[in-house]
Amino acid sequence: MCLAAFVPLAIWLASVVLRVESPDGTLVVKIHDQDLVVSVANDKKITVHDKSTRRTFSMAGRKGEIHVYDETGQRLLVTKQFEVRNGETTTLEVTLAEIETPPPQPVWRSLFNGKDLAGWKHHPDLPGDWKAANGVLVGTGRHGWLFSERGDYGDFHLRAEFQASPKCDSGIFFWTPFELKRFPDGVLNPLSWHEANIFDDGTVNRTGSLDGQGLMEGVIEPPSTANAWQTLEIVARGRKVIGKVNGKVVAEITYPTAQRGRFALQAPIPIGATISFRKIEVKEPTP
Repeated sequence: MCLAAFVPLAIWLASVVLRVESPDGTLVVKIHDQDLVVSVANDKKITVHDKSTRRTFSMAGRKGEIHVYDETGQRLLVTKQFEVRNGETTTLEVTLAEIETPPPQPVWRSLFNGKDLAGWKHHPDLPGDWKAANGVLVGTGRHGWLFSERGDYGDFHLRAEFQASPKCDSGIFFWTPFELKRFPDGVLNPLSWHEANIFDDGTVNRTGSLDGQGLMEGVIEPPSTANAWQTLEIVARGRKVIGKVNGKVVAEITYPTAQRGRFALQAPIPIGATISFRKIEVKEPTP
C-alpha cells in the first residue's frame, strides 16, 4: 500500500486514546507505550509498529469483532478485545464499540387505498354518503361520519388532501369513540369530539380551526379557496394540538386532557355540498 493512503498519527506520548470510526463500529485504541507508532489507512485499518521489537501488525473492525493481521496481511486473530503486554505491563488495549442501531423513524401510513372504504366504517345511526373511486373519497348527500376502524390514536400527525365545494361544512374529527350523541337541538355529533374544521363560511370557523373539550381556536386567515385541492394537517402531541392548512400553522390548542380514539370524516352540510379526499395518511411517534 502506498504511503499516501495513510493518515500519519505518530504517537509518542503514553496513555493516548485513539478512536477510529468505521461502518462496522468504532475501534478504541489505548496506547500506553511511547515506543508504539500508530497510523490509520484510508480503509480504517490501523497499523501498529513497535520500535523496541521492530514488530508491525494491523487491526480492523469487522462486524462486531477485531481482526488482527501480521505485516504480510495474514489474519492472525479474531477477537472481541485485544491487548499487547510487555512482561507485566500492558502497552496496548483495543476494543470495538459496536455501532448503536438508531431507533426506527416514524413513517407515513396511508389510511385510504384509493379504491374502497377499507379501514373505515359507517355509523349505522348517521352513515352519510361516501364513495371511493379513481383515487378519490367523496362524501355528499346525507350528513354523517366515516370512522376509522382503528380506535386508539393518541399522539399523531395526520395529513389529508381535500377539496371542498363552496359553503361546505365538513371536518376531520380525532380522538373520538365510535359513538354519537344528540344535542338539545337534535343535532347528532360524535361523542367526546375534537375537530379540525373544513368550514369556509366567513367566520372564525374556517378550515384548520380546532375545537373540543369546550375549547375553540378560530382561524383569522382568509377562507380557503373552494373547489381547489388543499392540505389539512393535525398534529397531536400530548395535550397540545396544532392545525395546519397548506403547510402553515393556523390554530393551536392545549386541551385539558390528552385523549385516544378514532378519526372520523364528516360528510358535508348542507345537502348538496361535497367534500373529497384523495390522500389521507398518518405518522405516529416511535415508542
